[in-house]
Amino acid sequence: MEPQTSCPRSDPNPVILGLDPGLQATGWGIIALRKSGEIQHIANGTIRTKPQHELAPRLLHIAENLAAIIGSEQPNEAAVESALIGKGVQAALKLGHARAACLIALARAAIHAAEYPPTTIKKAITGNGAAEKNQIRFMIQRILPRAKPASDHAADALAAAICHVQRRNSRTQL
Repeated sequence: MEPQTSCPRSDPNPVILGLDPGLQATGWGIIALRKSGEIQHIANGTIRTKPQHELAPRLLHIAENLAAIIGSEQPNEAAVESALIGKGVQAALKLGHARAACLIALARAAIHAAEYPPTTIKKAITGNGAAEKNQIRFMIQRILPRAKPASDHAADALAAAICHVQRRNSRTQL
């Protein structure tokens, strides 16, 4: 069976899924861009796995839960935080596995995944590429006052989605 892929749609009112992949906790956040340019919070949460479980069932748990979220919320674009270099080989491998589970779920749903480094996301939200978690949460509350991120991971996922909107708008203006 051939995988389905798609290019980013030029939907004027996209629903964007942001993802902060992690093996123990994968944050997700969904926003919508309205015709007025307003960013509206739709939903957010955290997919958690149990460290005592083996790797394959944990990855399946992430992929299946993400597929369910995609099915219920119907995003048509996605922003995924890319791997952070310098955390150690084992941490990088675990993160790579979690990212793969997320990317496969997106590919199965034919949703293009734009990938952004953590520093780019932080800079888009706070103006500082080395921002701390509390700074990101603070700015998420300012940008999306009705959002109550379920975790730091969910806040990071919402930040990825907002970064995508900013980048998307920049490309559209060019």
